[in-house]
Amino acid sequence: MTVAWAAVALAYVLVVPVAFAGVVVLGPRVGYAYRREHDRWVYAALSIAFASALVLGGPVAPTLRFEPAFALALPAGVALYLLDTAVVERVTGAAVERGTSEFAYAAPMLLAVVPEELVFRTALAPLASAYGDVAFVAASAVGFGLAHVARGRREVALKTWDGVAYAVAYVATGTVVVPVLAHLGYNLAALWTIAFTGMDAVGR
Repeated sequence: MTVAWAAVALAYVLVVPVAFAGVVVLGPRVGYAYRREHDRWVYAALSIAFASALVLGGPVAPTLRFEPAFALALPAGVALYLLDTAVVERVTGAAVERGTSEFAYAAPMLLAVVPEELVFRTALAPLASAYGDVAFVAASAVGFGLAHVARGRREVALKTWDGVAYAVAYVATGTVVVPVLAHLGYNLAALWTIAFTGMDAVGR
C-alpha cells in the first residue's frame, strides 16, 4: 500500500504536465487561447487540483503543528534561494541573466507552494515509516526535481537539491508547516527577483 500510494503521489510528475498539454491543445475548442504568460497560472491551478484530490482521497492527512521557532523556516528559504543563485553564478561563471517577467506572470509561484509540499512531503511521508527517512528524502527530492523538468536540467538539479532541504525539514519537525514556510520564503525571494529587480530568477 505504501509503495502504491507513493506511486500515485509521484504521478504528479506526469499528470500535471500532461494535463497542462491538454489545456494548451484543447483550450481553443472551448474558447480558451493559451498564452505563455498563463503558464504559471495553469500550472498552479493543476497543482492545487491534484494535491486536493490526493489529500482528500488519500490515507495521509497533513500534519499542521506549529511552533514559534518554525517561523525561522521563512528566512531559511530565502537563504536557500540566495545559495542556489550563488551556486548557479559560480558554476556558469556569469551573473543571473536579466529577464522581462512581470509580477502578474510570476505571482502564481506562491500558489504552487502548498500543493507541491502536500504532494512531495505529506503524501510521501509513509515511505519514512516503511523504508526509513533516507528513502523518503530521496523519493521526495527526486520527485520534486523531476516535476520541474520542463524548465531544463539546471532546474531539475536545483529543485532536487531544494527538495532534499524541504524533506529533511519535514523529517526533523514532523510537520509540513516547516517545508511550506521554507518553500514560501524561497519563492518570495524568487518573485522579488523577477518582479522588482528585473533579473531572471533561478530555481523558479
